[in-house]
Amino acid sequence: KSHWSVVFKSKPRFSHTVRFTSYIMSTRICVLFFVLSTLFNSVECRAIGIRLPDADFPEETPAQKFARSDANHDEVLTFDEFLHTELAYERIKKDEFDYYDINRDGVISIEEYERHLTEQKERSDELRAEYFGKIYETFDEDFDMRMNEQEVRKMLAERFLLKPRANFAKIFSSFDVNKDGGLEIEGEPNSSNLFNFSQ
Repeated sequence: KSHWSVVFKSKPRFSHTVRFTSYIMSTRICVLFFVLSTLFNSVECRAIGIRLPDADFPEETPAQKFARSDANHDEVLTFDEFLHTELAYERIKKDEFDYYDINRDGVISIEEYERHLTEQKERSDELRAEYFGKIYETFDEDFDMRMNEQEVRKMLAERFLLKPRANFAKIFSSFDVNKDGGLEIEGEPNSSNLFNFSQ
């Protein structure tokens, strides 16, 4: 099982720690959501491979944070300057920017942007194909490259710990578009319709 954890090595200060902890928790939720959506093909995801920033951030007073973010020293923050107030966010976005900026020229071209998203989609598709290939390898007992009603029942019970609904046969039939008694790999259940099969 995968676990994400963050260890705070610096001396705790309540406001700084709470904000940083909230940001890290939201990042962890996004990472977990990406993993689940990749496995179950539930959404189109554009997550990128970035690292969480180091836990050792300098402790700043509000005045120090304001002064650091006020790039032109005019004692007011524009929106662009305001985006730099949180170091954790700034470092993560810098990593994200560097990941897109393939030739390291300091700007992201449309070609780099599209290439990155295309590569991410291809990797996501490969992971989905591998995952569902393993499901069929495990539960397609007659090796006909499709899953019949009993095989889907077994998959729901053993892989997802789900109990089929009372009207399971009718629901299964609605997903069996060509009415050949089985679901092909191209029509595998995903996370949005698995719960239609189960109660």
